[in-house]
Amino acid sequence: MADYRMPDADGLELIVGLRKRGWSGRALLITGFPESGLHAKAASAGYERVLEKPLVDAALVRAVDGLLGRDG
Repeated sequence: MADYRMPDADGLELIVGLRKRGWSGRALLITGFPESGLHAKAASAGYERVLEKPLVDAALVRAVDGLLGRDG
């Protein structure tokens, strides 16, 4: 899980860098800045879901359970 806007980078740069280094894990992006096109950019970069802040506990738990294969 990564935040979209961080002090020295953004979550899209982070996952692109991790993918270039061979990391193939599943990931969630969280954001308080749900700008137009972000969901598509996040998916293209390798995120499975984008969650918007403020985070709702149940939505966060469902998203993590989904990544872990416990969603049904």
